[in-house]
Amino acid sequence: MSIEGKIVVLDPGHGGASKGAVGPTGLEEKTVNLHVALLVKSKLESRGIKVILTRDGDYDVPLDRRVAIAKQVNADIFVSIHHNANAERDPTINRTEIYYPWEGETPSEDLATHLYLAFRRHIGLETLPPLPSTYRVMRENVEPAVLGEASYISNPENEHKLKRKEYLECEASAYAEAIINYLAAGKANLQITPQAKYIEVTGDDIDPVTIEVFIDGKPYSYRYCNGRILVPYPQRRANLTVKVRTKGGNIEVKSCDVPAGKPYPLDIKPCYPNVMIDPLPADPLNLRLARYIKGCLRTTGVAAELTWSSMLDAQTDTYRVDKIFRSSPHIVVMVSHYEPTLVEDGVAGFYYYLNEDGKQLAKLLKDSLVNELNMNDLGLHECSKYPIIQMFGPRAYIVPGVWHPYSKVEDTSYQRQIASIIANGIRKFWSDLVEPTHDNIDS
Repeated sequence: MSIEGKIVVLDPGHGGASKGAVGPTGLEEKTVNLHVALLVKSKLESRGIKVILTRDGDYDVPLDRRVAIAKQVNADIFVSIHHNANAERDPTINRTEIYYPWEGETPSEDLATHLYLAFRRHIGLETLPPLPSTYRVMRENVEPAVLGEASYISNPENEHKLKRKEYLECEASAYAEAIINYLAAGKANLQITPQAKYIEVTGDDIDPVTIEVFIDGKPYSYRYCNGRILVPYPQRRANLTVKVRTKGGNIEVKSCDVPAGKPYPLDIKPCYPNVMIDPLPADPLNLRLARYIKGCLRTTGVAAELTWSSMLDAQTDTYRVDKIFRSSPHIVVMVSHYEPTLVEDGVAGFYYYLNEDGKQLAKLLKDSLVNELNMNDLGLHECSKYPIIQMFGPRAYIVPGVWHPYSKVEDTSYQRQIASIIANGIRKFWSDLVEPTHDNIDS
């Protein structure tokens, strides 16, 4: 998708009497924020993006006014640029933090994920997964809106770096890369149009495996045909919500009230088996992969759910295991791009030693990824993680590529390939389990 002409509002935090955080030798956050914003502006404008600053000098701008600026120009993106400090004045703390509005699975969460990946590449500090927040500049603002705290000005070593343009260039490169990648991932531009027999939903570059349809908040049947989402009319007037992602990975949600009508039947495959996908640890890259696996399974009639579905509801091991128990799935697959026991990139399968079906599932998924994507085979291993020990039935833990800076697993199209292979493997495993072939029947 073309990014030329898109409007981005950059918000250098603080200014004027509002100094923001102050470093050990007196470096003021407001000054660093503006320097970084100007560097980001230059990088974006070189790509044809229109950039508006909420301030271009050393003066304060009320928070409400910063939001109003973005809304007045109908900005495509709002990014507030900051540098943090530790309230307890612990000079050892230095990390990157990204915040987005407290609203769950939204375009803001997508942009925050792009920032999360870019900051890890360009700065290399400990980077916390994106955190929901109620900061004023993100409330009642355009979508997406995020706030970045690239590093801690209260850290003496980092304060020294923040005085150097080459280091500020690294921060600016992270912001610019994330913004450009988000814009390039496109928008679905969903349109909902009532037709004679069905409600028709159309859009641009829709990834079919990500489609979800709801009537009054409850999952609802649909058919995807020739680029169109066909939704049967409900039996009474109701609210229709359609949630999709573009093939670049950006989410779009559209809702409207629809009239009652005759619900023409759809050829929907039965949802069987029931599969639970568990992304771990709580990380946006793992979550994105799990969402794709869920979508691939659901489009073929498999009832698939996630143990958690947004960074808002990422929970402890006990919470996730309890959710699995309550759902009673036939199969559980844990997925992660981070496994400390693996020192090189590739694919590995893990299983609980008392779960023979889980071992076979892990081997099938691992071998499929190795063969179809030519990934490095890191072997099959026993696993003693708490969730995999506590569960019942076939369960496997798969690492389909280990993250490292500039890793292929950050690419949405590559993750979609991984998800498709895992989903196909799950379906084959279940088919062999309930309808054994001649090769796997004991003689």
